[in-house]
Amino acid sequence: MIFQHEEFASHMSFRLMNQHGVNDPIKLISMCPTMDLLAVCTETDSVWVARWFNSLEKIWTLPAEKHDEDKVEVLTWRPDGKVIALGYSSGAIRLYNVDKLEMIHELFPQSTDPKLKTNSISSSAINFLIWVQENESDNENVNEQQSAKIIKASIAPDLSYIILFVRASYTSPAVKSKTSTNDKLVEVILNTGLLHARKNEIRTLSQTYTTIKYLTEYIFEGFKQIKAEYENMKSSAKIYIDKFQSVLLENDEFVHFLATGRPSSLLHKYLEMHLTKRGLKDWENKGQKSFEQIREYIHHYVRPGCERLLLRLSTLIGYCKWQQRFKGLGLSESYVRSIIVSTECLINRLENMLNAIDEKYINFMEFQQWLQYEFDNISLVDHNQSQEAPPRIDISKVASYIKSSLHMDFLDDYFEETADIPLPDMLILRCNKMSTSTAYNVVNSVDTKEFLDIIDNLIEDSEGTLSLLLDTRIVTKENQTFVYVAFCLSRTIQYLPPSLWVLRSSLKSENAFDSLEKPSDKRTSEITFIRLSNQERQNEYLRITDMRLFDDEKMHIIVTGLNETENEVSFIAEVNYSKLNFVQVAGPHIIQVIEKSNRVNVVDQILNQKNMENFNSLLVHQYREITQFKPSKLITNGARRLACILSEDKKRIIILDTNDQEDEDEDNSEMMQFS
Repeated sequence: MIFQHEEFASHMSFRLMNQHGVNDPIKLISMCPTMDLLAVCTETDSVWVARWFNSLEKIWTLPAEKHDEDKVEVLTWRPDGKVIALGYSSGAIRLYNVDKLEMIHELFPQSTDPKLKTNSISSSAINFLIWVQENESDNENVNEQQSAKIIKASIAPDLSYIILFVRASYTSPAVKSKTSTNDKLVEVILNTGLLHARKNEIRTLSQTYTTIKYLTEYIFEGFKQIKAEYENMKSSAKIYIDKFQSVLLENDEFVHFLATGRPSSLLHKYLEMHLTKRGLKDWENKGQKSFEQIREYIHHYVRPGCERLLLRLSTLIGYCKWQQRFKGLGLSESYVRSIIVSTECLINRLENMLNAIDEKYINFMEFQQWLQYEFDNISLVDHNQSQEAPPRIDISKVASYIKSSLHMDFLDDYFEETADIPLPDMLILRCNKMSTSTAYNVVNSVDTKEFLDIIDNLIEDSEGTLSLLLDTRIVTKENQTFVYVAFCLSRTIQYLPPSLWVLRSSLKSENAFDSLEKPSDKRTSEITFIRLSNQERQNEYLRITDMRLFDDEKMHIIVTGLNETENEVSFIAEVNYSKLNFVQVAGPHIIQVIEKSNRVNVVDQILNQKNMENFNSLLVHQYREITQFKPSKLITNGARRLACILSEDKKRIIILDTNDQEDEDEDNSEMMQFS
């Protein structure tokens, strides 16, 4: 065996659940935390979700974006397994309901310049997406981006800290190689400020802002539909009434019509030559439908949307007055009231539009009734039949409709804006600015408490890939919180022989930051490393392909090496990282500025001691040889005790159950009790 293992370790503890192949190489893959589902993004940027338990049965597929530059960079599940979040290179974030394949939310950085489009997208790509479920830890939902300064990120379950592992650069004239840099790995502890202290209030505001966002977009779309229907009404009326108007304008026919209420000989001839019963009915139906459609948009959609928006804005006024809880969150009572005034102006405009439409509709129906009567009389005269008595028609309303139809612009004033931005657009911009103000205050409240200089001189290969594997997890036990970070450096001379390092740093309690003591007096750091010696070949070492801190005690690694027959073999192995021999890191190791300094980083302190007997050889708790393919990536699901391994060609995967041995012991115990 190429590594040591515990006496009772089983080489079949990782039970093979299934294995699958795909056509397109896989770029991103994530396991559902609650169901037998995989979310996959291929290198062609097609995203799909499939059941993995039997055949790889696809539930739905999301086609690649139309724009080549908008690539999926991050993919992660919500902790309840019902929603998938996708982060794009354009800066957009889209949330999809897994059951219905519908986008339930979309976020993107928006420009504060009112002259730009309201949905103008920033060029900053999304590198990390982390779902936070309070009181539950979920640290696997991060993504590594080669070009990113941040290598890994994690957040405390109570939102009190954000932990960043940063590749920090400093310049040095001595470094001229393109494949070697003076970069260092630094752990950054961020105090989340308002995000932790006002998390309930922020959640409340977020829900209110989300509702306001939907309402303003709903109002905007409704107003756009009203304008489109109005333009459609104008174009339809123009088709039918153009010739009618030209006859009326000739030889004072309109004056004759007003005086007698009857068509002249020329108008009579027009009705006889250009109108049919079917055409007349079609004109009436289209006009009536347009009037009713506009009334419905206003009365049942846009105006109720404005009224609901007023209710939400009134709620924000109450929050503004509640200074004890909402102070410092970017709320301004005067600004909210200005949005209320704009909304009331829009409601008033809608009321005036309704009145204009109702008046126009009555005139239109009178005109249609008059036109139908005159047309019917033409048919009776042609057949030598006696004319019927005329219906009661208000000729003034008929004339009013005909007169206004000569221009057909009775709603134009309601869509013409005196300001540069239409009122519905202005509502969206001002509400977005309000929510952005809160976000800005929350972000600015986050401050850096400490830096921990872990290692210097990170190495890149010829392709610019960082030779560093890293994973992190926040563990809380017995009212103590620790940050674990496991990292392994490869292809580097400075830190040979190859080793797997685990750093454990304590996080101060919430009260510790409020005390008068210095932060460095409270924080402790311990470190250990595991030698990756090959047990079957002396002076040779193992290579770790990927690793994950599986739960609060165990880590899974993919380890590769040559066996005694000189064949390369790969294993998935489990190591209990919480029980390793940790040693105290002597100070000073906490820095306040990321720069080249005389402080000795954590790793170099241990190497300088030249005392390695306190550290560990690789001792595996359970393992399984990977014979299906050459592995490249490990994805784990600690909640369901599952592991997924991706092949080097990115076209094959295997699913493993990591809890098989425990289940077997439980079954044997139950059988003994039954006996």
